[in-house]
Formats: sequence, C-alpha cells, structure tokens
Amino acid sequence: MKMTNVHNLPETFMQFNRSNAYTSGDAEMGVTTLIDSSRVRALREKHSKGLTEDISDQVMSILGTAVHNILEQGASPEDVVEERLYGQVGDVKFSGQIDIRSPVVDPSTGETRWAMRDYKTCAGYALKASPEGKREWVNQLNMYGLLATMNDIDVESLGVVAIVRDWRRKTAERDPTYPQSSVVTIPIEKWSTEKAMAYAEERCRSHRREVIPNCTPSETWETGSTYAVHKMVGNGKLHRMASRATRLFDAEPEAYGWVDEQAGGTVKYVVNERPGKRVRCEDNYCGVSEFCDQFAMYQAQKGVE
Repeated sequence: MKMTNVHNLPETFMQFNRSNAYTSGDAEMGVTTLIDSSRVRALREKHSKGLTEDISDQVMSILGTAVHNILEQGASPEDVVEERLYGQVGDVKFSGQIDIRSPVVDPSTGETRWAMRDYKTCAGYALKASPEGKREWVNQLNMYGLLATMNDIDVESLGVVAIVRDWRRKTAERDPTYPQSSVVTIPIEKWSTEKAMAYAEERCRSHRREVIPNCTPSETWETGSTYAVHKMVGNGKLHRMASRATRLFDAEPEAYGWVDEQAGGTVKYVVNERPGKRVRCEDNYCGVSEFCDQFAMYQAQKGVE
C-alpha cells in the first residue's frame, strides 16, 4: 500500500507512521485481523499494490499509538506492558499485543492471576451507544485472553480503558447516558476457554475459505432505516416539511402511531424514512470498496451509479 500526504501534513506524521507500523511478528495474522472481515483481508492482499491511503486518515490511529506510548511510561514495575503473545489454531498461527496486564494476588494462597486491559481512544457518542463496550472490543479482548491461556497465563479479568478524545463536560452534565468522565474503565465479559476457542476456530475457517465470504451486516457497519417525524410548516405554496425532525423512531409503525396520537391538533406531521446504509463500505473505511463485488451489487440494488 502506498501512503500519500495530499494535505501536506508535517513530515513528522509520515515518519511516526513508518516507525510505528503495525506488525503481527512472524504470525500469519494479528488478532485485529483475525476478528475482522475475511473478505476485507483477502481484497487488501489481492490489491495491495494498487491501494493508497492518505496520512490524514491515520491521525486517529497515530493519536491512539501516542496515548499507548505515554501510558506505558506510567505502568507499575509489576505490570507487563506491550507484550506480544503467539498461539495456533489448526494451521493458523496468530498473535496479539496486550497493552497491559497487572498482577492480582490471592492473599490466602499467594497465587497470582492477571487483570488484562486494553487502551482505546474513541468518540463520546460512540461510547454512549455502546456503554458496555463495542462488540469488536469483546471479541478482541477474549482472543487476547485465549492467547494468554495458550501461554499458561491465568487471566482473572478483561477490561477496556476508554479515553474519550472529544469529551464535553457540559454534555455530561445534562445527559446521564453520556460518558461522565473523559476516561472510562469498562469491564469486558470473559468467555470460557471453550467459547473462545470455538470463536477462534470459526474465524480461522472464514479466513481459510477458497471462496471469499460476504461481509456480514456488522462487518459492513450496517445501520437500519430510521423514521423521522417532521412538522409541516407554512401555508399555501410555502407549505413544507420542517428541516429539523420533531421525533425519531427506529420502527415505521411507531412513527405513524405517534403521528396518529397527535391527530386533531393544529400541527400536522409527516413521516420521512431515512434509509440505512453500510457505513464502512459507502465511506470506504475498509479501503477496498472499489474492488468489492458485494458492494457493487449493493449499490446496483440501491440504484447508485
């Protein structure tokens, strides 16, 4: 893949990106690739020479790496930081780099288990939408836990330390569902070894298929349609739908039901469907949308040129 700098960012950004390029060591793939779409991986490998990415699209990733480097300096001497572990499922060797694991000593037996944590930088409203952690965080941490088990490390708990890069105090004060601090620690459900192994085996099978499987709705970041209720404003030829929605519903019957409840009043309402979209594909966050026949078929069905 070729890295560009069309916005003329300082050379330090390009150099930082080169110096901190992701690696899975001598494994076939890292955990983040293992849990991701096998279609995206296959297309990236097939078209690697024709892919380009601008350094400006890497800024959030660079910020995350910088945060990791800073927090590593604050670790206790007993902590283990930036540790890469290797494991094998069938003929697939994979690896993962664990941000930090801290010892938890049982006072009655003196035995040491480990609390494993991963640092994440994210937007406030993304954390509001997934207060218990994103699905990919759960998958990722449990694959780290599986790697730990494969390396005879006894993990007691998993967690994410989420750093809200755009946190707003005023929003937190008026909205109790918004992150109440700029740093939030989220416990992550720890799977049984059997469940983690079954998931790893399924992911390895997906990446090994000769015929590239389609991305799932979650892998395309597909959003469902929503239904906005708008006031009708103005009179005569100026009678129109207000630009700002009065209410927003996830289901069409709920939207029309609410409108029916307002019948007889002086204000008239109209329901406007906001079609869902495959965000990762349509905004090319995967980087390979132009090469993807699944996305081409999706566009054709939507009537997109």
